[in-house]
Amino acid sequence: MNSLSRKLPTASLYLLALALFAALACKEMLTRGMFADGLVYTSIAINYAEDDVPFWQPRFTATVNGNPPPVRGVAQSDQPYYTQTTGETFYAHPPLMMYLLSLWVRLVGSGDVAVKGYSILVMLLTALLMVRLWNRLGFGFSTGWLPLLLWTLIPPVTHYAFYNMLEPTMLLFILASVLCLLREGRRLWLWHLLAGLFLFLAFLTKEFTGLFPLAFPAVLWVARLREHGFGRMLALTAAVFAGFLAPCLLLALCSPAAWDFFQHYLSIQILGQAMGSSATSRFAIVGHFFLHTGIVWGIVVLAAVIAVLRKRTDWLPLIRHRRKASAMFMLALCGVLPLMVSAKQSDYFLLTAFPFFALAAAILLEPFATRALKRPNAPAVASLAALVAVVAAVVLNAVFAGRPGRNVTIQEDMDLITPHLARGEVVTAPQQMFDSHFVLTLSGYYFIDRRVSLDSLNVHPHLVTTSSDGLGRFAHLSDVSYRLVDLPTSEFQLYELISE
Repeated sequence: MNSLSRKLPTASLYLLALALFAALACKEMLTRGMFADGLVYTSIAINYAEDDVPFWQPRFTATVNGNPPPVRGVAQSDQPYYTQTTGETFYAHPPLMMYLLSLWVRLVGSGDVAVKGYSILVMLLTALLMVRLWNRLGFGFSTGWLPLLLWTLIPPVTHYAFYNMLEPTMLLFILASVLCLLREGRRLWLWHLLAGLFLFLAFLTKEFTGLFPLAFPAVLWVARLREHGFGRMLALTAAVFAGFLAPCLLLALCSPAAWDFFQHYLSIQILGQAMGSSATSRFAIVGHFFLHTGIVWGIVVLAAVIAVLRKRTDWLPLIRHRRKASAMFMLALCGVLPLMVSAKQSDYFLLTAFPFFALAAAILLEPFATRALKRPNAPAVASLAALVAVVAAVVLNAVFAGRPGRNVTIQEDMDLITPHLARGEVVTAPQQMFDSHFVLTLSGYYFIDRRVSLDSLNVHPHLVTTSSDGLGRFAHLSDVSYRLVDLPTSEFQLYELISE
């Protein structure tokens, strides 16, 4: 009975962390709709699954390749070169995540909500790896729920978790790499080589942004968690780099298709978009990191204040495990600071850094949590909190399940339009509509729903537009006439060709 009473609060608190995550993500987890990026990656995964597309030739739709679209309001002759990539292949990111998602599509299908099951699986695996990392840092399973709970309280984590983005998959490989780097004892070189291999997989998921654990041997040395000298730290770092570089060289030498892919990728992302001009300060991403972690910072400060007021020095966060906490925090910063180089300053880039910050904060709060779990009423409080969270998660997700979670008008009108279109059909879409609605968003929704491709250049039997954009140049072609299909849509309209 005493053993059960000790395990009850632990199990309840793990359940609390998972249920709270599901409750906070209720508008994203089981709803229909994604960000444009997720729509592109999901469409490419469907092509992998259904059309046996070569690994190094990922494809979006039959008419849109998914590479950076032309800059609006800029003449074709003045467009940046990275918007002028032609052909069917999607070069904007390496294809590993999309291929892994295609395996999920083969298993469960490509329904609007079913494809999000991949993201749910990735989140669960991330949670398991975080708990494993917590154990590797020297903490028990009884407090492994704490970093998960703090991670959940960082808003972008739940906001971006279920949109089939690249970062969550890349994070799995990053966590696996860090777990290898924390190994001690025999075969240390082998574990560092394996860590480099995981970084290679992170690179194949989203290129250079996943390589920041290369700095972790130096972080461990600076934080004085390793007793070896500076030279050995450099040697271990070289081992990690060798583990990363060896498969890169092997791929370049043995796969001409991979070499061709990365040549195009470098011109688009690295030499083009990433190094281009930025509309915001390059320091914005650092400010966003501290802004989004504000709730967790507040909890740490509150715990420290309580410890001081009660004169409980064993609770004071900076007394115990400060080296481990500083190592995790420095690793999180290693995942943030290099992002200042990029012209893009999107919050979802930070998803790979947040788990390490959550671990750092959890290490500081671990004495507080351990003492709290020893209280006589801990099992009852933990069980009640978990019950409330589970009920909230179930009710909220039941309410939102199957509903459009993003781009509501696009999806509701598409539900009325696509029954009139053949599966796999190419449909005309005036350029004006693409200009007023992001081309990747529209193309992604129509492709995932019915494998429909939108084409702004040619005449096809059907045309999709909006009431405000009209037929565009297709209204003025002498040998073409479109007739409006009477549908109870809100914004979008379907026309059918009546003469050529």
